[in-house]
Amino acid sequence: MYPMYSQTLDESLFLAVKYNNIEEVKSYLDKGANPNAQDEYGFTALMYATLIDIAKLLIEEGTDVNIKDNAGATINVYC
Repeated sequence: MYPMYSQTLDESLFLAVKYNNIEEVKSYLDKGANPNAQDEYGFTALMYATLIDIAKLLIEEGTDVNIKDNAGATINVYC
């Protein structure tokens, strides 16, 4: 788990996604991390996902694939 590196569940979720740790992603989602949270660039965790299993999990947990980042792009631009 990554709590010492971040301040919130949402930030921890982002780190788990970036480190490709699906078990941690599940754990943070179970604890209430928001799959639609956006970072300072407007990116969601899904926009950082590089593993298909993590992307599927985030979508199953309610990630809105139509959220736009600060540049106005959705996940479709990054796939």
